[in-house]
Amino acid sequence: MAFSCFVVRPFNKRKVRVNGVEVEVDFEDIHLKLIGPAMVKAGLAGNTTQDIAQAGNIREDMFQLLAHADVVIADISLHNANVFYELGARHALRTRRTFMIRFAADEVPFDLKTDRYLSYDRTRPEDAVDALAQGLLATLHDEARVDSPIFNMLPALKAPSVTALMPVPPAFREELNEALTNAEAGRLLLLADEANELPWGGEGQRQVAKALFSLKAWPAALTVLNRVRHRLEDSPEADTLLATVHQRLRDLAASDNALARVLARPELDSRARAEAHALTGSNAKQRWINVWSNMAPAQAAIKALHSPMIDAAQRAYTQGFAADLNHFYSGINAMSMMRIRADIAQAHPELWASGFDDDGAAGCELRRIQTELVDLGGAVNWSLRRELGRQLPGSDDARWALASLAELYLLRNAPPARVVTGYTRALEGAPGFFFDSVERQLAVYRRLGLFTESLDALKDPLAELKATSRQTEGGSAAVAKDPPLRVIVFSGHRVDMPGRAMPRFPAECEELAAHAIDEAITEAIGTIDPQRVLCIAGGSAGGDMLFQEACMRRGLLASLFLAVPETEYINCSVAGAPGWIVRFHAVRRHCAENGTVAVLGESDQLPRWLSKVAGYDLWERNNRWTLLSALAHGADKVRLIVLWDGQAGDGPGGTQHMVRTANAAGAEALHLDTRKLFDAALRKALGGIKTGDPAAQASASGLASASRSP
Repeated sequence: MAFSCFVVRPFNKRKVRVNGVEVEVDFEDIHLKLIGPAMVKAGLAGNTTQDIAQAGNIREDMFQLLAHADVVIADISLHNANVFYELGARHALRTRRTFMIRFAADEVPFDLKTDRYLSYDRTRPEDAVDALAQGLLATLHDEARVDSPIFNMLPALKAPSVTALMPVPPAFREELNEALTNAEAGRLLLLADEANELPWGGEGQRQVAKALFSLKAWPAALTVLNRVRHRLEDSPEADTLLATVHQRLRDLAASDNALARVLARPELDSRARAEAHALTGSNAKQRWINVWSNMAPAQAAIKALHSPMIDAAQRAYTQGFAADLNHFYSGINAMSMMRIRADIAQAHPELWASGFDDDGAAGCELRRIQTELVDLGGAVNWSLRRELGRQLPGSDDARWALASLAELYLLRNAPPARVVTGYTRALEGAPGFFFDSVERQLAVYRRLGLFTESLDALKDPLAELKATSRQTEGGSAAVAKDPPLRVIVFSGHRVDMPGRAMPRFPAECEELAAHAIDEAITEAIGTIDPQRVLCIAGGSAGGDMLFQEACMRRGLLASLFLAVPETEYINCSVAGAPGWIVRFHAVRRHCAENGTVAVLGESDQLPRWLSKVAGYDLWERNNRWTLLSALAHGADKVRLIVLWDGQAGDGPGGTQHMVRTANAAGAEALHLDTRKLFDAALRKALGGIKTGDPAAQASASGLASASRSP
């Protein structure tokens, strides 16, 4: 779904004087030829107050849209009280993203004479479509320019929080929490897409982004966080989360850019500043590790010592701890970088000295680091003890503090037994991601040849703790599966019900369709390991079921997506086709055993919070949910297989909508064209149509022609 736009303009036809001559201007025509097409080109969706006049309280809706819209277009061609009133409200609520347009008519009011606007020819408004679209895009992506004269003239004035102007509906939060509890990244993406068209969409998407972040659904979180940055404008939280997401996706440059935006904010509180510095240090540390990680320990230590990245990492971590002494993560990492430098310097004194003008300066710097290590160790110890006193025993926050305390023992040369006890206290019964984090840090020390005695003592206890943790979580089945490398989504025609007037998928073509689908699956998988393939489809009688059955035969992991609960789904999508209900239950049982049955809604009615999204229905929602569940893994992994005649469907949603949605997202599609695949059967069926109705004959003739088209 698009960015949101609200249009402030005169309505209907108006008589105005232009150069002393009275002319009639049709503002509906200007919207049709200029504003509407430019919005489409710029990827904007929205409306005017005219479109919400039937909703009840027009003023409430108007103020919500003026406050929340990503961009407002204001046509100031006339001295129109409503236009200037709404424009003033926008300027008072938002600092930027208000775009003014006008044709030469009334003189521009004095208070707006210094503001920029786009001029268009009232007789040929379509000529300005490209210019308006480009201007809107520039306005959307300009993060610096303040276009509100109120905030320009009163720089000390603070804009109200957009998220506080209208709360997210409780029903939306409930659906979000349900999706989070069930770890449904695709459903969360659906909620983000839907919220994007509503006035409170920025805050709704912020909540979705945090949920996706907690699930570690990095590609999906990246998509939503980028939208949040645009919807909520000044959002250091979104940039901080983006920095971590880019880190996980191995785009350190993008992560650094996000952190630079955060640290450039003078109003940032100490905790947020410490976190941003720590993430900056983490990026520098990863670059440092990349330099020597593939070398043997002796060579790695030498290469690591004088890398500029070790200085950058240590400096950033130290800045983070200085910003907030309660941010123990920064402190323990600053201490780690110092200890690594000091130990390598002691092990390779000549190499250490080579980085200084003389041996005296080298020795002085080493003694300074060693002294600072003692001081920093005391501060970190105090910070950790304070944190442990605040947290509930057994909580994740308490575990992170205990893990850092165990590392502090290591860095302060505590006896190996104490180090082992420290890590045991932190990791006993811990989830798997704690072990991943601890093992990554210990691997750095091991690769550099440091703390060998303590690391050797830790090896077996750590392995036992990890094995016990897996058993507690449910044995080997609880170990997280590798993410899919390929996600195959299917959409296609239902088999023709008995008595269907115009054939589309004759029952006798089932074998042809099954063979084509099986071949398409082979093509979609390519050289990917079948164990790393995820398949997603509905369960309607016809193409869906044939796809699900093909996946079952191949032993692929298949998910059954139902728009409504099972009984209702059978009634609307399976019943009426002889023999298919039994096949549906077989597919459902198979997917249920794998825990891969998902249901979108309790009925065919949309949730009430979606009532203001025009032209939206359950079946379009179902298509978006299905496809977004695949795209949550990354668009580059998705292959869409469609069994389709290339025509619009019998009702809302359908394969045509799925294909359009997939194309817009950049997913690759494999089209099984039923006009070719079922050519002979369709011509035979059409030849049997007997009617004296010329319209029906023409329709049949057209379908026969389509069945033979390339």
